[in-house]
Amino acid sequence: ELESREVKDRRAHQFELLDVHGIDTESIRSLAEVNNRPEVVFQWVQGHIVNMIQTEVLNIPSPLLTRVFQDLGNGMAKYHLGLRFPDVPVPYPYIAVAEMTLYAHAIMTPIVSIQWSATPFLPPFLTFVLVFTLWSLYTVAGELENPFDGGDVNDLD
Repeated sequence: ELESREVKDRRAHQFELLDVHGIDTESIRSLAEVNNRPEVVFQWVQGHIVNMIQTEVLNIPSPLLTRVFQDLGNGMAKYHLGLRFPDVPVPYPYIAVAEMTLYAHAIMTPIVSIQWSATPFLPPFLTFVLVFTLWSLYTVAGELENPFDGGDVNDLD
């Protein structure tokens, strides 16, 4: 929604950002060794906020601080909710019906294209293009079903 709008206020580009260069090497190494990295970073952020409040670097009213912790917690809850989606496979009946439809399409396309074409060269070309395109879409959908399993080259890791 906001992608096509032009940014008129450039002050946001002047803020200092936290990135990996702002974290010490020992913390990065310890983070690389744990399995639950998002939870560890979440705890780090909360701990730093509490430390900044105790040292009075952050001096904000309690209702605002409560909202900060609530939003952080909501973000972590949404993260955990999103983790459930890669574990839900596409139902087998859907896959079976899709494959049977593709087989029927592969059988019927040459027959129909021969009936519609006046030349003998167009039906093989049309059959190849149409069948190849639909099977390609089907296999791409299978690859996208679980892009995080790390099993092949196309996965996101």
